[in-house]
Amino acid sequence: MQIKPLMKLTHDIMGVTSIHYAWHEFFPRGIFSAIAVLKAPIICISLLLITIILCLRTIRTLMLTAKYNVGALISVWVPVILVCLYKVKCWFGPLYVGTESTY
Repeated sequence: MQIKPLMKLTHDIMGVTSIHYAWHEFFPRGIFSAIAVLKAPIICISLLLITIILCLRTIRTLMLTAKYNVGALISVWVPVILVCLYKVKCWFGPLYVGTESTY
């Protein structure tokens, strides 16, 4: 139903055999806009790679310095882990009451 109006247009487009374009028809503002359009994906990918490299370097630095700060890491994260485990025991404890052995 919705495709039927597009069928005639598709057949017309497929019927075109050859079209000759000049570069200024694709880039009407001149050669500089053409260069900008063609270089934009390269610049974006380069910025993405730079961001990824910087993130990986930051993670590597954190991992290398973590061995010198093990005490601080333990003192910060152990209470958090214990609270999480306690909450899990409180939430799911009634489910395991029937599975424990009484002997």
